[in-house]
Amino acid sequence: MKKVTLKLLGVSLAFGMFFLSSCGGNAHEATEAQVEPTVEEAPVAEEAPVAAIEYNAEQGKALFDAKCKVCHQENGEGVPNAFPPLAKSDYLADKTASIKATIHGLQGEITVNGNKFNSVMAPVPMTDDELFQVMNYVYSSWGNEGSITMEDIATAKM
Repeated sequence: MKKVTLKLLGVSLAFGMFFLSSCGGNAHEATEAQVEPTVEEAPVAEEAPVAAIEYNAEQGKALFDAKCKVCHQENGEGVPNAFPPLAKSDYLADKTASIKATIHGLQGEITVNGNKFNSVMAPVPMTDDELFQVMNYVYSSWGNEGSITMEDIATAKM
């Protein structure tokens, strides 16, 4: 019982001292000083560097076979009047457009290698790493030249 009484007495004294100190002297000024909010600037988040990964031709081909080959064909020549070729494709000159077409799909008329195509390409769900692999497979196959970087993918996603 004495322990409980001493704890209550200690809590009461602590509360009383706090109350008196905040109200002592000019209570209005003390209260304003204690209540005035402080504003701290949040640290500016730096953009995380884009991870560098290496191209793996086997993985790129496996992804192409699983996700692209049905329409663009194993040889990358597409299907005339339906699906545009990826082989020696002038459409690939615009990396951003080709990445966006893969990520978001494509609908409406486009011209590839002088031929018009007007069909629908559904978005192809892939991670950035998978997109990197399959796009580099396309850029290094069938007479195409060039490559895609993770920075190219990040830029296209903006």
